[in-house]
Amino acid sequence: MKKSAILAILVIVLMLAAISATVYAQTVSVYIGSPNLAVQVGSYYIGAFPITITNSHGTQYSGEAYCLTPGGTIDIGGTYTADESAAPANSAFDAISYILSWYAPTDGTSAEVDQVAIWELYGQYPTAGTLADPEYSDFDLGPSIISAGTSLATEVAGMNVAYPESSTLTLSPSTSPASPIPATPGEKVTFQVQLTPARQNVQIDFSATLQGSSTPLDSTYVSPTKAYTDVNGQTAFSVTVPSNAPSHSIITVTASTQTVWPEFLDLTGQSGQSGTQDIIGTSPTLDLAKSYSVSVAGSIYVLPESAYGAIAALAACAAGFIIYYKRKPQTKLSKL
Repeated sequence: MKKSAILAILVIVLMLAAISATVYAQTVSVYIGSPNLAVQVGSYYIGAFPITITNSHGTQYSGEAYCLTPGGTIDIGGTYTADESAAPANSAFDAISYILSWYAPTDGTSAEVDQVAIWELYGQYPTAGTLADPEYSDFDLGPSIISAGTSLATEVAGMNVAYPESSTLTLSPSTSPASPIPATPGEKVTFQVQLTPARQNVQIDFSATLQGSSTPLDSTYVSPTKAYTDVNGQTAFSVTVPSNAPSHSIITVTASTQTVWPEFLDLTGQSGQSGTQDIIGTSPTLDLAKSYSVSVAGSIYVLPESAYGAIAALAACAAGFIIYYKRKPQTKLSKL
């Protein structure tokens, strides 16, 4: 290939990369709403707060957000300019995304704990560095909140989530409603689970539902109900067929995981507004936030109590057919 052709191809590739970068990172307007999942500490709120993003086309997106630094200040009711991009893929945001995916706050206190854990995972610690003096740069937090946040940060450090929009789960043995695994009551069936692309320490949830029931089987029959992938992206679980499961019924088994990968917003304060802050948006309705779930299902076919029962059933069917055939009136064809 001529050098001129190679140069032209390189120029085109660089242009496409620049266009992609322009689309992926953008400047937006961010409105800060009044917190409803936060705790007031002095004149500050700690926890999640609503935001509304307006992009350059005038399209608006709403969701919840967390601050990334305890020292920055933003005003409720303020509107900020922000550079918006997907949060970087690194160990800190892997763990933060794990919190967003599996520890959604139910009230202000749990959101406050999540916020402290996010700060610590992001490298933002109490000024004194000890629980004995839990002093942040602008406000005091109670030792119990610092302790709970630190415990959560320690618990999730090293955890991962499946990459948004690119992951799959597969079961082995692979089944379908048309080709289920046969099993008798009391029998245990073990499934291997593969996450692709492989990632370690990704939480996978397991469930099983007996045909005709709206309630999933409990941990007596599904073990474990959740597990974490190994370095090869693999894990396993077992389903035990209930002793009272009707013959010829189907048990549907499911392995699933979820991801909330935030978008990163670098806020710039405007005239008359307090400070600047970096925040992460967590709602899938936001422009770049990714909320993603992936699952795979399998089927178990419940056989009669024993193999002999199954054989007897087949024999009975065969015998019935023979008797029916012999008793059925026969019509003899004659040649014309």
